[in-house]
Amino acid sequence: MHLTLGDIFAVPLPNKFFAAIKIINIVEKDILVKTTPYIDTFLPSITNPILKETLRNNRFFYNNTPAIKWVNGEFPKEFVFIGNIPLTDQERNWRSSTFSETWSYVGYDVYDEWRYIHDREALEKEIEEQEQKDMIIDEDNKKHKDVKLMNNSDFWKLMSLIHSTRQIKEGIQLLITELAKLKVKEIKLFEETLSFKLYLLDTKEHACNIGEHSFREEKPNTFSVDLFLYARCAAVSKGEKIYNEILDIPKLMPKNEFLEELLDVASEAYEEKKGKEFIFNTTYDKETFSNKEGWS
Repeated sequence: MHLTLGDIFAVPLPNKFFAAIKIINIVEKDILVKTTPYIDTFLPSITNPILKETLRNNRFFYNNTPAIKWVNGEFPKEFVFIGNIPLTDQERNWRSSTFSETWSYVGYDVYDEWRYIHDREALEKEIEEQEQKDMIIDEDNKKHKDVKLMNNSDFWKLMSLIHSTRQIKEGIQLLITELAKLKVKEIKLFEETLSFKLYLLDTKEHACNIGEHSFREEKPNTFSVDLFLYARCAAVSKGEKIYNEILDIPKLMPKNEFLEELLDVASEAYEEKKGKEFIFNTTYDKETFSNKEGWS
């Protein structure tokens, strides 16, 4: 789809709600998107004055933060074009350091803000349940061959650096730099945790849903074990929430997205820190077909 500055789109939300977003900058394949305060159960009219406003996030730790982010990836077909409203001078000058490689949750800020006001108890319960899941994941060393893993929250904070800039390469370098500041033991824990999460995605169902290079029973010899590994890296890089959804629903695997560079961040961080080669064998093998149960 050809996008133009000022384009307004309605975004389907849970419970039959709609949000409204505005395209305010385009740099090659990167799109700067603004979420408006609009939320309702019907499509907005282009004449609705609220479409000219910018949503401000105030839930939980937010402090009047404008809901603006850079987004990359294929534009969703389910977004509904509403019309075009020319950019204001303020919109032309908006800047954002927030970057996402998926459109999956674009527009959801207004839904979470609405819930914070009207359905806070349920929202807080969901967050609490997610925190409980995190605690369970942090106990993986007790459930999986006594493997010691990095604290789940710490791991995902580090991973979030990958998409904190507009360029993936810059994000990868940020991750390497931060890892190099850690103790050698923590670098190894990061590598162990990354390998484990990649191992969990090593299933036939996930391999069948990576796009053009998906695994096909009728043509198993055309399947690339390396590309599937790189696709799993892309899935992990998208963050905790999306990773967990992909883990549960293989059809959500990124399509034709690969991030081979993620495989080397721990070794490069170690070499930057110690000046020598990183030699470390993880308990779980991240290579394709290592998860025997996932391919049975």
